Amino acid sequence: MAGLFGVLGGPFLMTQGTSRYLVLALDVLALAAGALGLWGALRRAARLDYAVAGLIMGAAGLYFWLSFMSDPPQGST
Repeated sequence: MAGLFGVLGGPFLMTQGTSRYLVLALDVLALAAGALGLWGALRRAARLDYAVAGLIMGAAGLYFWLSFMSDPPQGST
């Protein structure tokens, strides 16, 4: 769920100053939960599809966050 909120809420939260770091925290949380789920799936204690979904959503959100932060400021020449 954290990755989903990070990806879908990212465009709305990236325009505010400190809210963009909330998006980063959600993406890192999704990556950590996906990695923990993957470890649990390897030990046959968790579902693999949830772990992969967490990793994909966390990675996608982190990619969008990095691409937004590395773009030049709007209106610059």
